[in-house]
Amino acid sequence: MAGRPIKSIRVGTRQGGLRLDDEAPEGSVPPEGDAAVPRPAIPPGAELLLMQDDTPAEAIALFRAAMAELGEYFSGQRRVFGIPLKLEGSAFQQAVWRALLAIPYGSHVSYSDVAVAAGMSARHVRAVGSAVGRNPVSIIVPCHRVLSSAGTLNGYTGGLDRKYALLRLEGVLGPVDAKKQASPAPASGGVRAPNP
Repeated sequence: MAGRPIKSIRVGTRQGGLRLDDEAPEGSVPPEGDAAVPRPAIPPGAELLLMQDDTPAEAIALFRAAMAELGEYFSGQRRVFGIPLKLEGSAFQQAVWRALLAIPYGSHVSYSDVAVAAGMSARHVRAVGSAVGRNPVSIIVPCHRVLSSAGTLNGYTGGLDRKYALLRLEGVLGPVDAKKQASPAPASGGVRAPNP
């Protein structure tokens, strides 16, 4: 599996809302096999680095809570996030993001499932895909749990290698056999691994 591993996560606010971005060194490649599952991106005891001295106390508290919850998620101790979110977008986008929040840890759905859960027709998959791609709080709003109707990985703003790693962390996928182009979907209609 080629790509960039999750190195660290930047947490920021925009008008009171939470935004997450990940960063990794350019040209880095994650290890093969079981080691490709991301390990805690936020080591226990890590300090919060503030970019501005005048960061409001409520923002610092939100950053610390996000850091703690993400650390717990990556270490396998958290399945549901509890930090407050302020998701700004169109009514359509917000409906899609609420549907994403209802997808349980360790499971996956299709874009048409998200459309129906958001109160639309299953035919709205392209519009839903666009709204999923504009999710401002990845990981916490679990857009990585949405797959194609064929059960294959597709479309993830952070890259398919990261989507695959997050699904592996949650136990949805097993390790990729590096000699295969893609692993077959399980009989239950599960997911296929990305091409290595």
